[in-house]
Amino acid sequence: ELAESQMSVGVKHFTAKGAADKKVRAAEMRELSERSMSTAGRHFAKLAEDKEEAKMAASLSSGEANAAETMPAAIQHFTVADRAAKAEKKAAIETLRENPPPMSAGQEYFTLKDRDAKEKKAKEIRALRDNPPAASAAARHFAERERARKVETKAAVNEPASLAVEHFTNLAKEEKSKRDIMLKELNENPPAASAATKHFAQEEEKKKVQEMEAARARSAKSGSTYRLPIGYPLDSKSSSTTAVEPLPIDYFTKLGDKEVADRAQASKELAESQMSVGVKHFTAKGAADKKVRAAEMRELSERSMSTAGRHFAKLAEDKEEAKMAASLSSGEANAAETMPAAIQHFTVADRAAKAEKKAAIETLRENPPPMSAGQEYFTLKDRDAKEKKAKEIRALRDNPPAASAAARHFAERERARKVETKAAVNEPASLAVEHFTNLAKEEKSKRDIMLKELNENPPAASAATKHFAQEEEKKKVQEMEAARARSAKSGSTYRLPIGYPLDSKSSSTTAVEPLPIDYFTKLGDKEVADRAQASKELAESQM
Repeated sequence: ELAESQMSVGVKHFTAKGAADKKVRAAEMRELSERSMSTAGRHFAKLAEDKEEAKMAASLSSGEANAAETMPAAIQHFTVADRAAKAEKKAAIETLRENPPPMSAGQEYFTLKDRDAKEKKAKEIRALRDNPPAASAAARHFAERERARKVETKAAVNEPASLAVEHFTNLAKEEKSKRDIMLKELNENPPAASAATKHFAQEEEKKKVQEMEAARARSAKSGSTYRLPIGYPLDSKSSSTTAVEPLPIDYFTKLGDKEVADRAQASKELAESQMSVGVKHFTAKGAADKKVRAAEMRELSERSMSTAGRHFAKLAEDKEEAKMAASLSSGEANAAETMPAAIQHFTVADRAAKAEKKAAIETLRENPPPMSAGQEYFTLKDRDAKEKKAKEIRALRDNPPAASAAARHFAERERARKVETKAAVNEPASLAVEHFTNLAKEEKSKRDIMLKELNENPPAASAATKHFAQEEEKKKVQEMEAARARSAKSGSTYRLPIGYPLDSKSSSTTAVEPLPIDYFTKLGDKEVADRAQASKELAESQM
């Protein structure tokens, strides 16, 4: 509401219109995709939709099961204590952010000095932006050439084409019309196969039948079933004489994973073949160092981990192992489960068609068709223009133009600044710097001594502090007794507030209700959603 109140009428209108147009485009794209989908595609899309619905139902049922399942008492105790400690730490950080401690004299001196230098540099940049220096001779030359090129291009658009262009354009149109007519005639009246083609096709068919019969005879002797090769045409003749073994349900998934892995391995081998010896050495060294660092970080994290942290890390490890075991068991189940015959038939046919299409594209890539005269003319013309431009760029790189006055001025200033900085490093510090540095060291040593004394001998609380602490404790006990009395009347159980100290006194008089096992997960999700909503409102208010 705050963002909308600060939006203009036009921004509101076009924001709403953009959201509506996005929905309409998504619906149109989905409808177009469904219309142009093959039968196998629709089938797999329906399978994916059913799988998503089953997943949602399973997540809802697991959510209900988690709500019914309670959290172990040890986990609840350590998690509540950890969240309370984190809340205190966060409050202390927020207090320091709102009221930062005063800076020392030396720190304040160098901070103001750095701020003045940045302000001076910003003023110089603004002055250059308001009054830019004159362009160099080379820049003016190329700007003039670009302006003339644009004028020529604009004039050439309105002028009639030259005789050569018109001639080659007409030639290309005639060739295209001839090809279209020829393709149309071939599609309407395909030529009959020659006697030699028919003879070799029959010989190939006989050879395939003989191979299948031999394989069937071998499988009959061994007691197994013969499987047709993928992509073999499933016609009535072959299907009436051959028993096709059903494939596993994840057969094509594994086949796709294997193809992806082969492509990745080929890319890796190609990259390694083009690497130098040094690059190979340091790449392998970087991978080894990364593993060592990960192991050291894991070991350091486990050493400095609290009891609750170790407990949750062990739970996560057990959960990962259970997930891996479940995936292995599901893989065995998928291997035992066979694919439906209709899916297998259409998928095999689709893969065979795609393989043929891919082979045709590869053939065209290796042996491209000859270009027409017009296409060849304009291709050579564009290639010559690119070569000419590349030569000009190489000439400029070898013989760069002289820098402008402003560039020379700032380069001289930067060179002088570097010389001054290098000289200042070797020179002794000034009296002011030394004075403030000593002051900062003294203040730091005093603070360290004070903190050490406070840690060794913490000051006793004053009488007023003790009094108010006792009053606060009494007030909490009274509130808990009143809540316990109300819950006893209604027959429910009183739940302690999160973060309340679980000491022996309170635990002996209060029954803590077990929390649901996903209580803290939902609490974290709610905090993330609140932060995202706040960020969104802030972004919309600045639109």
